[in-house]
Amino acid sequence: MIEIEKVSWNESLKVEISYTGECVTQVVRRLPPLSVVRQACYIFFNSPTQNIKDKTILFLLLLSSTDQIKEAIEANKLKEGEDGYLVRCCKSDLEKYSPIAIESLDERLMLTFNAINSPKRHPK
Repeated sequence: MIEIEKVSWNESLKVEISYTGECVTQVVRRLPPLSVVRQACYIFFNSPTQNIKDKTILFLLLLSSTDQIKEAIEANKLKEGEDGYLVRCCKSDLEKYSPIAIESLDERLMLTFNAINSPKRHPK
């Protein structure tokens, strides 16, 4: 199951932002629709390795539906005490997704952006 937790930012949350090989965790200012979170998790674990060394930044890009690192960081920067969301997903979550409906044009555009800009797997 994808874990989403509303948090109040403080410096100790920095250690929560991580990638273990099995799970990735990031903090965002605004929570994207669940469909975007699920897609970000799917693309993160199923796309070929990218040129981004810090995998938590890759997850932030996907959650933010942008390919610009600076833009994603600026949009999700939190000051001490500001509320945000801790998002954690694991490889094992991918098999447990149930169907959901896309509810808005913005949500559809975010999903489309991530799909178009994610690295493609080439058939073997």
